[in-house]
Amino acid sequence: MKKIDRAITLINTNVRRLRCPHCGGAFTPVVGRSLLCVNAHAFDIAKTGYVNLFTGRQQDFYDAVLFDARQACIAGGLFDGLLRKIAEIIRDAGSADGFILDAGTGEGTLLARLMPMCGGTACCAGIDISRDGIHIASRDYPDILFCIADIAHLPFADGTADCILNILSPGHYGEFTRVLAPGGAVIKVAAADNHLQEFRQLIYSGSDAEYYSNAAVKDLFASRMNLMSVSHVEHTVLLAPDMLSHVVLMTPLLQQVPAEKKALLSAETRPVTLSFDILVGKRPV
Repeated sequence: MKKIDRAITLINTNVRRLRCPHCGGAFTPVVGRSLLCVNAHAFDIAKTGYVNLFTGRQQDFYDAVLFDARQACIAGGLFDGLLRKIAEIIRDAGSADGFILDAGTGEGTLLARLMPMCGGTACCAGIDISRDGIHIASRDYPDILFCIADIAHLPFADGTADCILNILSPGHYGEFTRVLAPGGAVIKVAAADNHLQEFRQLIYSGSDAEYYSNAAVKDLFASRMNLMSVSHVEHTVLLAPDMLSHVVLMTPLLQQVPAEKKALLSAETRPVTLSFDILVGKRPV
Protein backbone atom coordinates (compact mmCIF):
# COMPACT_ATOMS: atom_id res chain seq x y z
CA MET A 1 0.00 0.00 0.00
CA LYS A 2 1.31 3.47 -0.90
CA LYS A 3 2.09 5.80 1.99
CA ILE A 4 -0.62 8.23 0.98
CA ASP A 5 -3.21 5.44 0.83
CA ARG A 6 -2.13 4.21 4.27
CA ALA A 7 -2.39 7.77 5.55
CA ILE A 8 -5.90 8.14 4.15
CA THR A 9 -6.89 4.96 6.00
CA LEU A 10 -5.42 6.38 9.23
CA ILE A 11 -7.19 9.70 8.74
CA ASN A 12 -10.52 8.06 8.05
CA THR A 13 -10.10 5.83 11.11
CA ASN A 14 -9.55 8.93 13.24
CA VAL A 15 -11.71 11.43 11.37
CA ARG A 16 -14.15 11.81 14.28
CA ARG A 17 -11.24 12.85 16.50
CA LEU A 18 -10.15 15.67 14.20
CA ARG A 19 -11.63 19.15 13.93
CA CYS A 20 -11.12 21.90 11.40
CA PRO A 21 -8.50 24.46 12.49
CA HIS A 22 -10.40 27.19 10.61
CA CYS A 23 -13.92 26.79 11.97
CA GLY A 24 -13.78 24.01 14.56
CA GLY A 25 -16.19 21.93 12.53
CA ALA A 26 -16.07 18.18 12.08
CA PHE A 27 -14.29 16.55 9.16
CA THR A 28 -15.84 14.15 6.70
CA PRO A 29 -14.02 11.05 5.38
CA VAL A 30 -11.29 11.77 2.82
CA VAL A 31 -12.42 12.22 -0.77
CA GLY A 32 -9.63 11.81 -3.32
CA ARG A 33 -6.58 13.27 -1.60
CA SER A 34 -8.27 16.05 0.35
CA LEU A 35 -9.64 16.24 3.86
CA LEU A 36 -12.77 18.41 3.97
CA CYS A 37 -14.70 19.76 6.92
CA VAL A 38 -18.46 20.18 7.03
CA ASN A 39 -17.99 23.84 6.08
CA ALA A 40 -15.93 22.95 2.98
CA HIS A 41 -12.49 23.93 4.27
CA ALA A 42 -10.08 21.63 2.42
CA PHE A 43 -6.63 20.28 3.36
CA ASP A 44 -4.50 18.27 0.97
CA ILE A 45 -2.66 15.13 2.02
CA ALA A 46 1.05 15.09 1.13
CA LYS A 47 2.59 12.22 -0.83
CA THR A 48 4.48 11.04 2.26
CA GLY A 49 1.17 10.86 4.13
CA TYR A 50 0.89 13.88 6.41
CA VAL A 51 -1.82 16.53 6.37
CA ASN A 52 -1.09 20.20 6.96
CA LEU A 53 -3.62 21.54 9.47
CA PHE A 54 -1.61 24.63 10.38
CA THR A 55 -3.35 27.83 9.36
CA GLY A 56 -0.74 30.38 10.40
CA ARG A 57 2.37 31.62 8.65
CA GLN A 58 4.79 28.73 8.29
CA GLN A 59 7.97 29.37 10.27
CA ASP A 60 10.32 26.47 10.92
CA PHE A 61 12.56 27.08 13.92
CA TYR A 62 14.34 23.75 13.45
CA ASP A 63 15.50 22.18 10.20
CA ALA A 64 16.02 18.70 8.77
CA VAL A 65 19.64 18.64 10.00
CA LEU A 66 18.47 18.89 13.61
CA PHE A 67 15.75 16.28 13.12
CA ASP A 68 18.09 13.85 11.36
CA ALA A 69 20.55 14.17 14.26
CA ARG A 70 17.74 13.69 16.79
CA GLN A 71 16.60 10.59 14.94
CA ALA A 72 20.13 9.15 15.06
CA CYS A 73 20.37 9.77 18.83
CA ILE A 74 17.01 8.15 19.54
CA ALA A 75 17.73 5.20 17.24
CA GLY A 76 21.04 4.80 19.06
CA GLY A 77 19.15 4.20 22.32
CA LEU A 78 20.08 7.39 24.16
CA PHE A 79 16.47 7.98 25.20
CA ASP A 80 15.46 4.38 25.90
CA GLY A 81 15.59 4.78 29.69
CA LEU A 82 13.23 7.74 29.45
CA LEU A 83 10.93 5.93 27.02
CA ARG A 84 10.70 2.82 29.20
CA LYS A 85 9.55 4.98 32.11
CA ILE A 86 6.97 6.77 29.95
CA ALA A 87 5.69 3.40 28.70
CA GLU A 88 5.28 2.25 32.30
CA ILE A 89 3.28 5.39 33.11
CA ILE A 90 1.07 4.89 30.05
CA ARG A 91 0.35 1.28 31.02
CA ASP A 92 -0.37 2.21 34.63
CA ALA A 93 -2.75 4.94 33.45
CA GLY A 94 -4.67 2.44 31.32
CA SER A 95 -3.91 4.34 28.11
CA ALA A 96 -1.93 1.68 26.23
CA ASP A 97 -5.01 0.75 24.20
CA GLY A 98 -6.41 4.26 23.80
CA PHE A 99 -5.72 7.28 21.62
CA ILE A 100 -2.31 8.84 22.28
CA LEU A 101 -1.42 12.30 20.96
CA ASP A 102 2.21 13.43 20.84
CA ALA A 103 2.11 17.24 20.94
CA GLY A 104 5.47 18.46 19.66
CA THR A 105 6.51 15.21 18.01
CA GLY A 106 9.37 16.63 15.93
CA GLU A 107 10.36 13.95 13.42
CA GLY A 108 8.28 11.32 15.25
CA THR A 109 11.06 8.95 16.31
CA LEU A 110 10.38 9.13 20.05
CA LEU A 111 6.72 8.25 19.49
CA ALA A 112 7.54 5.45 17.06
CA ARG A 113 10.11 3.94 19.45
CA LEU A 114 7.83 4.34 22.47
CA MET A 115 4.75 2.58 21.14
CA PRO A 116 6.13 -1.00 21.04
CA MET A 117 7.34 -0.54 24.63
CA CYS A 118 3.76 0.16 25.76
CA GLY A 119 2.63 -3.28 24.64
CA GLY A 120 -0.89 -2.19 23.76
CA THR A 121 -2.95 -1.44 20.69
CA ALA A 122 -2.98 2.34 20.99
CA CYS A 123 -3.85 4.51 18.02
CA CYS A 124 -1.33 7.33 17.79
CA ALA A 125 -1.02 10.76 16.24
CA GLY A 126 1.84 13.23 16.28
CA ILE A 127 1.72 16.95 15.57
CA ASP A 128 4.42 19.54 15.14
CA ILE A 129 4.65 22.99 13.62
CA SER A 130 7.77 22.03 11.65
CA ARG A 131 7.22 20.95 8.05
CA ASP A 132 10.68 19.33 7.94
CA GLY A 133 9.97 17.34 11.09
CA ILE A 134 6.57 16.09 9.97
CA HIS A 135 7.88 15.26 6.50
CA ILE A 136 10.51 12.97 8.04
CA ALA A 137 7.96 11.51 10.47
CA SER A 138 5.42 10.59 7.81
CA ARG A 139 8.12 9.27 5.50
CA ASP A 140 9.69 6.98 8.09
CA TYR A 141 6.75 5.97 10.32
CA PRO A 142 3.73 5.41 8.05
CA ASP A 143 1.67 3.62 10.71
CA ILE A 144 1.24 6.82 12.72
CA LEU A 145 -0.97 9.77 11.77
CA PHE A 146 1.14 12.93 11.50
CA CYS A 147 -0.09 16.49 11.03
CA ILE A 148 1.54 19.88 10.78
CA ALA A 149 -0.35 21.76 13.48
CA ASP A 150 0.00 24.32 16.24
CA ILE A 151 0.08 23.12 19.85
CA ALA A 152 -1.81 26.30 20.78
CA HIS A 153 -4.64 25.38 18.34
CA LEU A 154 -4.87 21.60 18.31
CA PRO A 155 -6.91 20.23 15.37
CA PHE A 156 -8.60 17.65 17.60
CA ALA A 157 -12.11 17.49 19.00
CA ASP A 158 -12.89 17.98 22.69
CA GLY A 159 -12.23 15.00 24.96
CA THR A 160 -10.64 12.74 22.34
CA ALA A 161 -7.16 11.94 23.71
CA ASP A 162 -6.64 9.32 26.40
CA CYS A 163 -3.03 10.45 26.77
CA ILE A 164 -1.19 13.56 25.60
CA LEU A 165 2.60 13.41 25.41
CA ASN A 166 4.54 16.66 25.56
CA ILE A 167 8.20 15.68 25.41
CA LEU A 168 10.90 18.37 25.53
CA SER A 169 8.53 20.78 23.85
CA PRO A 170 6.51 23.83 24.90
CA GLY A 171 2.98 23.00 26.00
CA HIS A 172 -0.41 24.69 25.92
CA TYR A 173 -2.35 23.46 28.91
CA GLY A 174 -5.63 25.08 27.96
CA GLU A 175 -5.67 23.10 24.73
CA PHE A 176 -4.43 19.94 26.45
CA THR A 177 -7.29 20.18 28.95
CA ARG A 178 -9.83 20.67 26.16
CA VAL A 179 -8.63 17.70 24.09
CA LEU A 180 -8.00 15.35 27.03
CA ALA A 181 -10.63 12.66 27.58
CA PRO A 182 -12.18 12.30 31.06
CA GLY A 183 -9.71 10.35 33.16
CA GLY A 184 -6.93 10.91 30.62
CA ALA A 185 -3.42 12.06 31.46
CA VAL A 186 -0.90 14.58 30.19
CA ILE A 187 2.69 13.32 30.37
CA LYS A 188 5.09 16.25 30.28
CA VAL A 189 8.84 15.64 29.95
CA ALA A 190 11.15 18.52 30.81
CA ALA A 191 14.92 18.67 30.75
CA ALA A 192 16.07 18.43 34.38
CA ASP A 193 18.68 20.62 36.02
CA ASN A 194 21.62 18.33 35.20
CA HIS A 195 20.66 17.72 31.56
CA LEU A 196 23.73 18.11 29.30
CA GLN A 197 25.59 19.71 32.18
CA GLU A 198 28.95 18.78 30.64
CA PHE A 199 28.16 20.89 27.57
CA ARG A 200 27.08 23.88 29.64
CA GLN A 201 30.23 23.66 31.77
CA LEU A 202 32.46 23.65 28.70
CA ILE A 203 30.71 26.44 26.81
CA TYR A 204 29.26 28.69 29.50
CA SER A 205 31.75 28.28 32.36
CA GLY A 206 31.63 31.25 34.71
CA SER A 207 28.33 32.63 33.39
CA ASP A 208 24.73 32.25 34.52
CA ALA A 209 24.07 29.97 31.53
CA GLU A 210 26.33 27.32 33.08
CA TYR A 211 23.46 26.44 35.41
CA TYR A 212 19.87 25.53 34.57
CA SER A 213 16.69 25.12 36.57
CA ASN A 214 13.37 23.79 35.31
CA ALA A 215 11.47 25.10 38.33
CA ALA A 216 9.43 27.52 36.20
CA VAL A 217 8.37 24.70 33.86
CA LYS A 218 7.25 22.49 36.75
CA ASP A 219 5.49 25.35 38.52
CA LEU A 220 3.53 26.24 35.38
CA PHE A 221 2.45 22.63 34.87
CA ALA A 222 1.33 22.33 38.50
CA SER A 223 -0.64 25.58 38.23
CA ARG A 224 -2.52 24.51 35.08
CA MET A 225 -2.98 20.76 35.55
CA ASN A 226 -3.95 18.51 38.44
CA LEU A 227 -0.45 17.19 39.19
CA MET A 228 -0.52 13.47 39.95
CA SER A 229 3.16 12.49 40.05
CA VAL A 230 6.72 13.54 39.25
CA SER A 231 9.40 11.04 38.22
CA HIS A 232 13.08 11.55 37.50
CA VAL A 233 15.21 9.68 34.97
CA GLU A 234 18.94 10.35 34.72
CA HIS A 235 21.98 8.55 33.40
CA THR A 236 25.43 9.50 32.20
CA VAL A 237 26.77 7.86 29.05
CA LEU A 238 30.22 7.85 27.48
CA LEU A 239 29.79 8.97 23.88
CA ALA A 240 32.19 8.73 20.97
CA PRO A 241 32.70 11.75 18.67
CA ASP A 242 30.24 10.59 16.00
CA MET A 243 27.35 10.32 18.47
CA LEU A 244 28.43 13.51 20.24
CA SER A 245 28.16 15.36 16.94
CA HIS A 246 24.54 14.19 16.64
CA VAL A 247 23.78 15.32 20.20
CA VAL A 248 25.28 18.74 19.46
CA LEU A 249 23.29 19.13 16.25
CA MET A 250 19.97 18.13 17.85
CA THR A 251 20.23 20.40 20.91
CA PRO A 252 18.43 23.77 20.64
CA LEU A 253 20.55 25.05 23.54
CA LEU A 254 23.58 24.91 21.24
CA GLN A 255 22.10 26.34 18.03
CA GLN A 256 23.57 29.82 18.57
CA VAL A 257 26.96 28.62 19.82
CA PRO A 258 29.88 29.47 17.47
CA ALA A 259 30.94 26.61 15.21
CA GLU A 260 34.43 26.36 16.71
CA LYS A 261 33.00 25.86 20.20
CA LYS A 262 30.54 23.25 18.97
CA ALA A 263 33.40 21.41 17.29
CA LEU A 264 35.20 21.17 20.64
CA LEU A 265 32.22 19.38 22.18
CA SER A 266 32.48 16.46 19.78
CA ALA A 267 36.26 16.40 19.30
CA GLU A 268 36.86 13.50 21.69
CA THR A 269 34.99 10.84 23.64
CA ARG A 270 33.35 12.37 26.70
CA PRO A 271 30.59 11.65 29.26
CA VAL A 272 27.21 13.29 28.76
CA THR A 273 24.40 13.43 31.32
CA LEU A 274 20.84 12.94 30.12
CA SER A 275 18.44 14.06 32.84
CA PHE A 276 14.66 14.41 32.69
CA ASP A 277 11.68 15.15 34.93
CA ILE A 278 8.40 13.45 33.98
CA LEU A 279 5.26 15.22 35.20
CA VAL A 280 1.89 13.49 35.00
CA GLY A 281 -1.27 15.55 35.26
CA LYS A 282 -4.99 15.26 34.76
CA ARG A 283 -7.68 17.80 34.07
CA PRO A 284 -7.75 20.52 36.74
CA VAL A 285 -10.44 19.99 39.35
